Amino acid sequence: MIILKLGKILKDLRKENKSTQNDICDELKKYGVYIERSTYAKYETDKRSVPCEVVVALSKIYKISTDVILGCM
Repeated sequence: MIILKLGKILKDLRKENKSTQNDICDELKKYGVYIERSTYAKYETDKRSVPCEVVVALSKIYKISTDVILGCM
């Protein structure tokens, strides 16, 4: 079983979708989540915990289950 850190999963998803960190921050605003790019960068480097509401919003942006984002699948 391969265990990936949340930050790597977020970065991989973003790159697969050819988005920048700024793009993701802008998309998050549509779901009522307002964060700076520097905060998102800390999520991707596992320097800051990702709040549940961000995980839920990201699942909507990427149209995937929160389980996938959290590395459970």
